[in-house]
Amino acid sequence: MPLYTDSDQVTANLLNQFDSEVSAVASAASIVLEGPGSIARRAWSECADILLHNLTQFSGDVFMWPSAISLSGAFSAAHPCMRLNQVVISSPYANDSGTMLNWMLYRALTLLYEEASGRLKGDRYQIKQDKYEKAAMRTFRSLFAQGIPYQSLPLSAPGASHDPLAGSWQPQYPDFSPLGYVTGGTSTAQQELAVCMTWVDQSNYVSPTQRGNAESAPSVQYNCLVPPGNVLKLDWTGLVPPDPTLYHGGVADGIYTSRKATGWNLYAGFSGGALSLQNSAPLSLSQQEYVFADTPTQWGGQPPQGQFPDLRQSLTKVLVRV
Repeated sequence: MPLYTDSDQVTANLLNQFDSEVSAVASAASIVLEGPGSIARRAWSECADILLHNLTQFSGDVFMWPSAISLSGAFSAAHPCMRLNQVVISSPYANDSGTMLNWMLYRALTLLYEEASGRLKGDRYQIKQDKYEKAAMRTFRSLFAQGIPYQSLPLSAPGASHDPLAGSWQPQYPDFSPLGYVTGGTSTAQQELAVCMTWVDQSNYVSPTQRGNAESAPSVQYNCLVPPGNVLKLDWTGLVPPDPTLYHGGVADGIYTSRKATGWNLYAGFSGGALSLQNSAPLSLSQQEYVFADTPTQWGGQPPQGQFPDLRQSLTKVLVRV
């Protein structure tokens, strides 16, 4: 299951599954659904603000005691009881997107129809905006009652878009992906192949069937057209493996927690089909380039959803007085 910071979470495809008008309305009103400045990015940011607001706990500790007390009087320090990189998004149940993701989708749809109402001046867009705003509020109340699902020792996906330490895929090739190809293999026809990767913490990870909740969600999947007589090549030197010792941001935004990536898994296959694990044991972090011997094998397991939550953080409207 992905972490909140792995990506924007909301996609155009998911929005269209919720509301079949989405693509047509976005096109008519020139509204961007994904990427920088998009409805999905705005929904992520607004939901993040709401989460942090509700996760902030007020303690009775006097900050900088005793020097500050003589200058400003006694006051309490406040910080979120978890970071956004600990929040888990999806549901463990089949065919269920989960309360957290549903809330983000409803918030994105509210923003979409708010924009459409302003640009296209249609009453029906206002009606749909109100409908989805009510759905978002109802879903958040359910999330509030359930508690926020979180992972106490998270492991961000490779290239996590909202993790400031994740790095990025280097645009080394014409299609701006980490994939390319070199001479080799036995293929006599052009192949369209796909690749993604995950981080693993080998202090808990044993095998694809015993992950120990220590394998991240997959990276973005990239596709590459490989000509006959060539094999796929992956280069992830633009990425930064998760390591809690790299972070020096203090505790104002919550106590920083993370697993340490000690290896990585590679998943590959034909574009549009299932991807399979290509390595029998996690690859070393020092191996940042991988050249396939031939066409990707299909024997391994499929990419994991990511880590599952180990706790739920209850929310309260009660402020603690000191």
